[in-house]
Amino acid sequence: MVTLDDALAALDTTALNIKRLDDLLGSLRREHGQVDIWGRDSPAAGAYRRLRPEFLAFAAALPEIDGWRITAAPPDIDTPGDLPSGRLTHEIAEYKSRFAAMRRAVIRPRLAELAHRIEDILQRPIVTKAETVDEELLADLRACIAELEKLSGDEIEWGNLRRHLGFGMAVDIRDIRLRDWPPVRERVQSLVHENTPRPILVGDLAHLLGATAKARAAPANRTLNWAALDPAAFERLLLAMLTSSPTYEKAEALTNVAANDGGADILAWRAFDCPLSDRVRQRVVIQCKRWITRSVNHVDVDKALSDMRLWFKDEPIDVLVIATTKGFTRDGIARVNQNNGLAVRPTIEMWNASKLENLLHGRYPDLLSRFGLKAESADHPAGKAAKKSPAKPLRKPRGSARPRRRAIPAGRLVSGGRIYRTGGSHRS
Repeated sequence: MVTLDDALAALDTTALNIKRLDDLLGSLRREHGQVDIWGRDSPAAGAYRRLRPEFLAFAAALPEIDGWRITAAPPDIDTPGDLPSGRLTHEIAEYKSRFAAMRRAVIRPRLAELAHRIEDILQRPIVTKAETVDEELLADLRACIAELEKLSGDEIEWGNLRRHLGFGMAVDIRDIRLRDWPPVRERVQSLVHENTPRPILVGDLAHLLGATAKARAAPANRTLNWAALDPAAFERLLLAMLTSSPTYEKAEALTNVAANDGGADILAWRAFDCPLSDRVRQRVVIQCKRWITRSVNHVDVDKALSDMRLWFKDEPIDVLVIATTKGFTRDGIARVNQNNGLAVRPTIEMWNASKLENLLHGRYPDLLSRFGLKAESADHPAGKAAKKSPAKPLRKPRGSARPRRRAIPAGRLVSGGRIYRTGGSHRS
């Protein structure tokens, strides 16, 4: 079985042979021009005769690509009528194009894997609250970047990423996450998808018109399978949304999931331009609640507020975001509105499942596949629940609407703490 290292070694050797073939072709053209001037007995003719067999040997050493290889050869100056033609130049250009496509096809899966791995490392708490760097994650990041550089060759402009990675301080990791990595990631994605047709589900786009007309009355199913995420993955998803947004800066995970962090999971700065003032910056804390069966109530809101004021009393928080994969109860919403009506810090924002689903579908569709989220189908439990028929209304009891009397034993304790000392009846 051919490994990726073996394939890369073969590709590198082929690239060297192609470069040597190009050099030989340039020398042959130069010497052939001199032969046309000075004749077949000139020193240029002797040099041409020495270079031609070498060119043929390198051309024969090039491996086939999908059964195709270079068959044209330089003209033989000793054969009358054998004149230069554009066929050889065309075939060399064709071989280069096929070779580049083949190399991209070989490295494409590994490029995508490395990009996802680097993205995952940068979303983890590589910089701790004490401004120290996790050395294990840093070493993993350096190894991934080195392999990515080896695979991509000269295809990527690295900017300051190498320098920041070499220093490896907390401020350097933030610069990599916010400034250096995003343009490199875009270039890697272009290499992964370059010259690769994207799959389309239909053969004739006109069929979409009929399909959308039939389904126009039914809204699109945008519900996501949140059960596919564990709490740590949910935090990484929100961190990825923040780092991909131009409005947020310096987004970072504070501590490990379920740690004693006062409920603060992600810290970020929200920055935007005000047309009547200077640039506005807000300190934002996101509390991540990957809850499937329970909604956020007023007790949860009060606890989040008290935790924020306790843990960030020296550095007040402007905005507290409570992000949940479920929703908010009525008393929870009322408590949030009550707090925001007081005009004190922090103000509270509610990110429920519906808001997150709209954001992911509308602005961050690439994160759906990266985190294994997809719209729930009819086979999913949530989809089945939506398809159940509505409950039938309760039937009114027959006969009189007056309550039925039932006997209460003497001395029996009933609700409200009342004790019946004698037998009798009680309205139920």
